[in-house]
Amino acid sequence: MTGGVARYLRYFGAALALVVLTFVIVTAKPGEVWDSLRTVEGRTPWVIIALNLVVVALFTARSQLVLQRMGHTVPLHVLVPASILGNVAGALTPGGSGEILRAAALQRSAGLRLGDTVTLVVYERVLSTYLLVLSTLACLALSTLSAVLGAVVVALCCALVLLPWLCAVVVLPRLPTAEALQGGGFVRQILRFGLQLAAEIRVLLMNAPLLVAWSALTVISFGVVALQFDLAAQSLGVPIGLLDGWIAFGGSGVASLLSLLPLGLGIGDGSIAAIIQQAGDVPFDLATATAVLIRATVTLPLIGLAVVSYFYLLRFRTDSVKADVSELQEHLDA
Repeated sequence: MTGGVARYLRYFGAALALVVLTFVIVTAKPGEVWDSLRTVEGRTPWVIIALNLVVVALFTARSQLVLQRMGHTVPLHVLVPASILGNVAGALTPGGSGEILRAAALQRSAGLRLGDTVTLVVYERVLSTYLLVLSTLACLALSTLSAVLGAVVVALCCALVLLPWLCAVVVLPRLPTAEALQGGGFVRQILRFGLQLAAEIRVLLMNAPLLVAWSALTVISFGVVALQFDLAAQSLGVPIGLLDGWIAFGGSGVASLLSLLPLGLGIGDGSIAAIIQQAGDVPFDLATATAVLIRATVTLPLIGLAVVSYFYLLRFRTDSVKADVSELQEHLDA
């Protein structure tokens, strides 16, 4: 890739980021956001915003665990903004597809192999979604079932945390190796890439201590976000509690991931309001106001951090950026 082409691609990426930011701001309805902030007294909104930094720290710590297991040391001045960019973009795009920005940023700015960055992203995205569903089901059980049945479901969910490890031990070894798939053609190249990716993820999943530590950090981050939801509701006189906050976060997160709408802020807000109204027996107008306040103190600050992270990471470019296409071809041919 020549320097001129790389420069134009950089300019294109910067322009695209500005377009996305403008779209998000317009979609977020800043008038509603400002009105919601004006109706809240005290320092609660600032506490909620500050908790975003705790979530970012947990995201960074869990990625560092995986990267260290893969034999990489990524400096924090690259890993922190890359984690922010990937996790925020993943939360705002269908199926978490925006996570590809994190893979590209780590390859470009930290010099990692393309295959390793994709392995990291897939490992974390799949496990994070799995744990979000699992933990939300546990909270639903505690909120709706008797104490005994709720405890049984929670214990089962805790045991199921190790299900990915079991899949790595029993299921994934049954897949053919990438080397066993001979022949040319684009489809076979993609299949070889997928099989190689599955083999690399299997190595990570078979490390039970890594899986448990990574899952613990992830569940703690979910708890912090649930606390943000609860604090937002409390500031409007709607104490929904930590469990219902977790259910609202988990339900809206899964809805956004399954949505086919890019930057599905409307899907997220609508599901948050509906879940809060249903779970906490809250009037619809207060539930909607809570969703808007969460958008103002959680979603938009993180989007702002992601945009800043994108431009900040453009400062760090390794020589590996010159070999993007050749490295992809190398993985497809492996």
